[in-house]
Amino acid sequence: MEKKEQHLIRPWYRSLIFWLGAPGFLFINWSWWDSFEYARVLHTPDRVDPGTAIVRYYSLHSRVGIMGVSHESIDYAKRKNTKLPNRGFSIQSSLLSEGGWENLRENNPNPFQSPINAFHKIDSDGRTSYCYVAHWFALLVYSGIWGGIYCWRLSRLRLAYFRDPLLTATEGKIDRNLNPNQKLPPVSN
Repeated sequence: MEKKEQHLIRPWYRSLIFWLGAPGFLFINWSWWDSFEYARVLHTPDRVDPGTAIVRYYSLHSRVGIMGVSHESIDYAKRKNTKLPNRGFSIQSSLLSEGGWENLRENNPNPFQSPINAFHKIDSDGRTSYCYVAHWFALLVYSGIWGGIYCWRLSRLRLAYFRDPLLTATEGKIDRNLNPNQKLPPVSN
């Protein structure tokens, strides 16, 4: 009985596309899980509008199942403390069980928030624009793109194999020194 030769593409766990995509997938999962314990924020440096007391900055947020971007514009002339901040990049990380965050956690118990949300808030001393994406939605989109790239690559390799039987199992590299009448070598694991 002759051993059947394999001329297929490497298994998924030996694919470079799989290993390059795995860190992003794991990071989004960790961020989703972490968002129910901590509120994490990265602030950009403050920019003061010339001749005014208006300070503008952007923030990247992750909390209670959502991640997003906000742009804040605060008029310090209308605040009790009129001293202008001079902050560079800063990171804030707070436990949601600490004071001031209980309301946020109680009002958002569901890990599946609305997929995309954007709103604008105007206070007496400033304005804030928010744009959020739910972690589950980001994970779904990332997985779809990652899986799509993998399937596209797989289909291209299969098509290349059927067009040229000299294709070896090295994912697309053709050994032109192989005699067309020879049998192809089996794939070693």
